[in-house]
Amino acid sequence: MTLLTQIVPLESQLPQVEFQWDFDTEILTGSFPASSAPPQRSCTIEVGGAGGSFVTLVLDGPVLAAIEVAVWPQNETVTELGPPQPQRLGRLEVHPDPEVQAAGMMELKGPLACEKNSDRSTIHLMLGESRDAEPVTLAENLLVEVDSSGRLAGFWLLSVPPFPTAVRHK
Repeated sequence: MTLLTQIVPLESQLPQVEFQWDFDTEILTGSFPASSAPPQRSCTIEVGGAGGSFVTLVLDGPVLAAIEVAVWPQNETVTELGPPQPQRLGRLEVHPDPEVQAAGMMELKGPLACEKNSDRSTIHLMLGESRDAEPVTLAENLLVEVDSSGRLAGFWLLSVPPFPTAVRHK
């Protein structure tokens, strides 16, 4: 699985990510404004792993604007899981080829894994084979990991709210 990206310096205030759980589908969505400009034509990139797991990246033009985890990859609990300390802030740009951009969707397959802390407030999504990668802050409570070749390696979702346990009303 290869998804080439580019980190572009952040030209505005660090966006605030808002994580929300969908109670019925157990989808976790984290969205944040890519800029204050009106949204551009969007493209979604679905990254699929084993067992039907997948993560969806939503682009606003070339810039990542949201991430969704709809079917959770195999995961393990790591008691003392903590994110790396990023040295820079930026925006994640993905430039799919023109055919993909015109279609509005791209699908990738490859290893997808997840680790979380015991209360699930910190989640580390790993895309592709394990490798060294630089963490970059994209938004408050959202880090991306990109390797030295510009390939997307993973995400850190921080301060994730607990899954809602409210009783469904019929």
